[in-house]
Amino acid sequence: MERYLRTRNRPGSFEKDESFYNSFGNSAPYILNAKDDDHRRLRRLQSHAFSEKALKAEESIVKGYVDLLMKQLSGRALPHDNRAVDLVKWYNFTTFDIIGDLAYGKPFGCLRDGIWHRWLEVVFEFLAESRKYQYQFSAERVDRRLQGGSARPDFMSYILRENNEKGMTEDELKVGAQVLIIAGSETTATLLSGATYLLLSNGDALEKLKQEIRSSFKNEEEIDMQSTAGLPYLNAVLEESLRMYPPVPNTLPRTTPAPGEVVCGKFVPAGTSVGVHQLSCYMSEKNFVEPKRFAPERWLGDEHFAKDQKDVFQPFSFGPRNCLGKNLAYAEMRIILTRLLWNFDLDLQQDSKEWIERQRTFTLWEKGSLNVNLKILHSTPWLGEQWTKRDIILPKKTDEVDELYPYISRGFENTKCTPSPFNPTFSTLGILLMELCYGRPFEDTEAWRKHTPPTGHNDISQMAAAWEWWKDVDAEAGDEYAEAIKWCLTKFSGVDKDPKWKQDLFENVVTPLKKCYVGN
Repeated sequence: MERYLRTRNRPGSFEKDESFYNSFGNSAPYILNAKDDDHRRLRRLQSHAFSEKALKAEESIVKGYVDLLMKQLSGRALPHDNRAVDLVKWYNFTTFDIIGDLAYGKPFGCLRDGIWHRWLEVVFEFLAESRKYQYQFSAERVDRRLQGGSARPDFMSYILRENNEKGMTEDELKVGAQVLIIAGSETTATLLSGATYLLLSNGDALEKLKQEIRSSFKNEEEIDMQSTAGLPYLNAVLEESLRMYPPVPNTLPRTTPAPGEVVCGKFVPAGTSVGVHQLSCYMSEKNFVEPKRFAPERWLGDEHFAKDQKDVFQPFSFGPRNCLGKNLAYAEMRIILTRLLWNFDLDLQQDSKEWIERQRTFTLWEKGSLNVNLKILHSTPWLGEQWTKRDIILPKKTDEVDELYPYISRGFENTKCTPSPFNPTFSTLGILLMELCYGRPFEDTEAWRKHTPPTGHNDISQMAAAWEWWKDVDAEAGDEYAEAIKWCLTKFSGVDKDPKWKQDLFENVVTPLKKCYVGN
């Protein structure tokens, strides 16, 4: 393999296997199958669309679709909905719409409508008719984009800057866009699905990542491409997920040149299809310590994994033909996974246990549904965007604190109290304080189950359940803490109903809680 890795990118050697790559809609060369001169030209023209500068300009487009994903998942999460959510589907919808908008200037509408687009349904169909449909659809979208133009940055705006004899032909633009959609959507969604499954199957890693994410930001608006790139454990999780579940697990074949070549010490005749099988390399004990163990720590300098052969790890290939969209893929994966764990707690459904183990691989993974339950983490205008951060602190076992319930940190009275557009009720704050007290969601309590009507919860039943749960707080958590929650539940009305709400909140909630314990 070492010999193969050294020679595969030398011009004129080990050309791409045409039987594998020439399966798209027209005969024009594209970035994956182009020979040396064409490849250099196409890569130079398309690389501007994937530069750091371009990513910054395109970030608002990406974030817009991640916002929509969070909105769609929130409507399908507890307590609003009790059904499982298939994250494979929603990850595909998101990455497909992002790459569609960037490539064509218009999304496919999957996220908006919550349904599969025909183009996406035939990704795994290698029949000539399916490829023809994809190409025709791509050609029509490219024609529309070329005729209509665009005032905002997308892939075409960068590629078309050199619109001369050195630029891309119309046929190259059409087949190139078709390839970008497949390469830029399915692979990213696959890795997000795999990373989610591996995290939910490894509780310690999940807790470490949740802790890193929820302690690194003051609010959700701070989560962007730059800030998430600096999260070490998140990056380690993605690397380990790429190792255990590479989106392209099989070989990307090349052919041996004439008169033949020595590969791994064996002579291979000319014209033979050869390649490096990624999954086999990454799961081999010759290359990685405990290869079947999900251990993000191996990417953080843990001495236990010092003998790992990390140079074998090339999920995006390497050299002049490596994946052009690597930076975009990492940026999408970081933002989506961070926003997901910022907003929700997740539980893996029983029918999705051994999700990876049940899959078959061809060029890509044949993924089944990844069903999870989502639980929304409360957000209020009083406590900022996340609980247990900065304003109200939940003691850890190592803290030298007698109280078992949360306490107010210094500076809470200086918190900027800006009501949210939804004007949530004070009862929301009371419920949040009870959740903090017990370290579990309201929906997991006996009180919630006891007061659930046949038709599902409404405002009245929720309040009945809240008062039922408050009795436990009153008996166990101390007078000040219980009284603060009682005021919230009694007040009930939203912040828009009382112009003195800030003063009342400070007197009836903040002050009693400060008597419980004042943290540093």
